[in-house]
Amino acid sequence: MGTFQYMSPEQVEGKDADTRSDIFSFGAVLYEMAAGKRAFEGKSQLSVASAILEREPESISVLQPMAPPALQHVVQGALMKDPDSRWQSAADIAHQLRWISSPESSSSAARPSLPHPRLRERVLWATVLAALVGLLLWFAVFTPPAPARAARVRAPAGRHDV
Repeated sequence: MGTFQYMSPEQVEGKDADTRSDIFSFGAVLYEMAAGKRAFEGKSQLSVASAILEREPESISVLQPMAPPALQHVVQGALMKDPDSRWQSAADIAHQLRWISSPESSSSAARPSLPHPRLRERVLWATVLAALVGLLLWFAVFTPPAPARAARVRAPAGRHDV
């Protein structure tokens, strides 16, 4: 099932989980990386479950004013309560993160600017790289192991003592 703070709403409710549940969990990890705190917190598992089911996390831009607004859009899309409303694949998220780092996204209005354009570019690339590494690690760590197989060892022909 995974770590409780990163469970999707459908997992908390005991429903079937699919790849979109992993997208939610990745969104929670990405939120934590960008915002510096967990998306869903509580003093007990019950309060965390309630937060996952009922609350929206605080905006990343409130916690980290220098974060690109488009990153909030990506994280929000991953943390949608309804699986059908979420990003449907890791490829969707990767596409969005690549767009954030592209020159086209820099024309967005109302973006806080960093002191130096090269610094802004480095921050964007670091965010994209961290998200992609996080995604790769997530799937590497949480991929279920292959089922164990039983093996029989036979005694060499002519030997009957085992």
